[in-house]
Amino acid sequence: MLEISAPKHLSLITLPTEILHHIFDSIDCQTILLSIRQVCSTLYEVTNTYDRYRLDFRSISLDNYRFLISRFDSGNVNSIVLSNDFKTPNQIQLFLSNFNTQKFVQLRSLTLLEIDDETLAQLLQTIFYCSLKFLSIKWTSSSTPRYQTLILISTVVTRNSLSKLSMHYYPVDKLCKQFSIQCKVHLTLSKYTYGQLCELPLLFPYLEELKLDQYFTSPGEKLILQSQLSLIYQYLTSLTLRIDDSQWKQLREALLTTSSLLQVSLQVFGILPNSGTLQCPWEELIQTNLPRLTQFDFLFVILSENINPNEYIESLLLPFRTPFWTEVKRWFVTGDFYPFPRETVRLYTVSFHNNLFQYPQWSSRVWQSISPIPINDTEVMSRIHSLTLNMNQVINYFESYQIDLSDGYLLPNVTELQLTERHQWSPNSIEILSKVINLTRINDLLLTIGIDRGSTSFKITNLIRLLERTINLHSLDIDISRNYPNDVWIIAESDLFSLIPRSIRHLQIPPLINEFVKKILTELPQIQSVTFKDWTNFPIEMISDYLGSFDKPFTYQKRNHHESYRIDWQLWLSTRRKISSETPSRLSNNKYSNRLF
Repeated sequence: MLEISAPKHLSLITLPTEILHHIFDSIDCQTILLSIRQVCSTLYEVTNTYDRYRLDFRSISLDNYRFLISRFDSGNVNSIVLSNDFKTPNQIQLFLSNFNTQKFVQLRSLTLLEIDDETLAQLLQTIFYCSLKFLSIKWTSSSTPRYQTLILISTVVTRNSLSKLSMHYYPVDKLCKQFSIQCKVHLTLSKYTYGQLCELPLLFPYLEELKLDQYFTSPGEKLILQSQLSLIYQYLTSLTLRIDDSQWKQLREALLTTSSLLQVSLQVFGILPNSGTLQCPWEELIQTNLPRLTQFDFLFVILSENINPNEYIESLLLPFRTPFWTEVKRWFVTGDFYPFPRETVRLYTVSFHNNLFQYPQWSSRVWQSISPIPINDTEVMSRIHSLTLNMNQVINYFESYQIDLSDGYLLPNVTELQLTERHQWSPNSIEILSKVINLTRINDLLLTIGIDRGSTSFKITNLIRLLERTINLHSLDIDISRNYPNDVWIIAESDLFSLIPRSIRHLQIPPLINEFVKKILTELPQIQSVTFKDWTNFPIEMISDYLGSFDKPFTYQKRNHHESYRIDWQLWLSTRRKISSETPSRLSNNKYSNRLF
């Protein structure tokens, strides 16, 4: 008789190192280095020999960053993501002060977010021979890259035999016609003209993905022939375009004749009822000029007046009811009607991923679809994760029309909310809002508070009640809006401070008196970053001395917003005291703003 032995006890540490390394490939570096590494000596050694670390420092706390930088070997890092956004200000400069980037000999992928030109140039000079294959750069909105920096990018591409380059908000007015980037390029542009658009393939002959925003018409600009533009964009496979209808007329025929396109995403605003955008024979255009197209998403925002919503939307949907749309491509189109504040129709594909919605009148809308699959308001609303609301309009609407919200949340999955409040709230405003949105799911909140000439105590009370319900809020951005030009600051610092939940991690706030700055830095136990907005003469030396008296490490950056003439001061803070094992050489350099105090 065949005897079956009892299974042996299996343990993670009994697995071969190669298998463990393969498992690590699916785990983030913080889990590997801060958790798995601490379990036992065997796993400690396995983490030391793992040579494919992917360091993603976005949103990381300063404390975890400080722990991580001493727990890996530079030669074992495969990918790095660094960010200077408001959650981790000055991170890139601090990283450069902690490491000699020339020692990242196995580095294959590097992503730099919200970086200024000076820091970028400094970093690029150290990665010429890192075997880099992918480089992604997102400049700060106020940064103006110099010609020398663009030459350095070209040199990095050439020396590393880069296979892919991604650049966000690349400054098209700085085109360098003396060289070209000989690799696949993904490009995000803003503030461009048609002439510059036609020059891009000369600089990026292998341009593969293009995202465009803020198109400017140049007077007297001569449009290139469609056939020529299609030829020079012969490698383009993905196009994303956000544009006004009057400008779209110039680009439509040229860009939509690029036969190499596989994906197209369009957002066209300000469309009039007789616009060529609506009369365009989309089916014929796609079949003739875009034979390889596999994904087509669009959002058309149509300005309409004195229409019958049902009949008008039905007429718009009619061209999309053919077998080409519903059976061959299975691209299903929907239509919405919004009566307030101005009659608007939105025509869009069901797959459209534009999550940021301004306040519409969802509950009263006409909603139609050509999809054979049952689609209802609940399904559409559940896909909205980012939302902008005017609090007063919301309350007035639901009170005026007595909308029934007893069937659950209208928007159950919103995690990012921009909420504007300019006047006094009604007594039941919080209850109405809490039925529209599941407030417990909000992670990021931008709160614009209107200043009026009356008392603010009732307003502050309501805001506190609102914030008490956002129990999972991580990031809070507070703006002060004056309803009249001569209004003065009438919200006391104590009231403003009372709005801030004690569990908040990332805070952006208007200027305060110095004593309340100190309260924020010391009395909010979980705070990881603070941005003091629009504060030209921020007392950074006083704050440095104050935090130093608590032995509390931090670093900071000064962020200039040239278009609004605003200066922000952003601090990245530790929630603990200095760690005795850290050595000064790894925590500072000669630049005052790059030090970890």
